[in-house]
Amino acid sequence: MAQGLSNWIRKDFEEYELLFVAESRQDLLDHLDQNQIPEILLLDDYRQEVGGLEIIQILNAQYSAIRILVYTINTTEELIDKMIRAGARGYLDKGCSQLELKQAIDTIRTKGFYYSDFLPNR
Repeated sequence: MAQGLSNWIRKDFEEYELLFVAESRQDLLDHLDQNQIPEILLLDDYRQEVGGLEIIQILNAQYSAIRILVYTINTTEELIDKMIRAGARGYLDKGCSQLELKQAIDTIRTKGFYYSDFLPNR
């Protein structure tokens, strides 16, 4: 999944630069510790050995300038609300299209947040 997303971004999202693909929470933190700080971080919470909510809290505390876009299959309203309250700037279901992913990244870049149609009350 990560390889497919990175290919989309490299090939079709020309105005963006993909800094890295982290294989684990520790790999992510190592990249950040080496000053590879992205403007927007696409977080696949399924890939992480620690839940996405905890990672968002860690990143928000240590790297608050990073705008986190959560990409996951778990789209319960309760979890989405918790992740947004923890500092995520947006949320996408893994079934989204390439166009919606691009729209989400563009919107986070320009407005600072992205809420899909899944969150009508936002």
